[in-house]
Amino acid sequence: MVKTMNFGRFLAFLGGIITFAGTWWLSLFLSPVIAGGPPVYSIGGISNFSWLIGNGGAALGVDNWVVYLLLVVYSIFLLSFIPQLAGGKSRISAFIGSVLPLAVGVIIMIYSLTGGTMLTQVVSAMGLFAGDPIVVGWFPFHYVVGAQFEAIGTYAIIFGSLLALISSFIPRPDDY
Repeated sequence: MVKTMNFGRFLAFLGGIITFAGTWWLSLFLSPVIAGGPPVYSIGGISNFSWLIGNGGAALGVDNWVVYLLLVVYSIFLLSFIPQLAGGKSRISAFIGSVLPLAVGVIIMIYSLTGGTMLTQVVSAMGLFAGDPIVVGWFPFHYVVGAQFEAIGTYAIIFGSLLALISSFIPRPDDY
């Protein structure tokens, strides 16, 4: 008998792929720390790790342990697509993998919709993970939707996370 992928597994897999694209290939927004600054995306943040360890506390005006905690959370965010992809086997994995990218996307959207008056400190901290594009115009792909602050990567991580989150509530044939 041929086993087919059910709808919940399909949504978790599709959500993981979309979150992967939004995190690693698309930019989330342009850094508000530098006017007209570089895009915030995964490789840009990784390239700034060593600078953030040494200078991040002074740049944000906080203790170094806050920066270290921020780096741990950022690393978990970068790998959150993996539990979403594993959500095909485990519903709790899809749920856990969806929480952080969904929160990041919602924070960026709230900042954008309020005109930058709310959550400015959080978005400024996220702006430290900006980096110069590897291939200008292609990696990261930066496309601002409308006249808002956020780029298409923000929408991708929200949509992918919502798909994986919804899949965690759909029963699987293995559950019975």
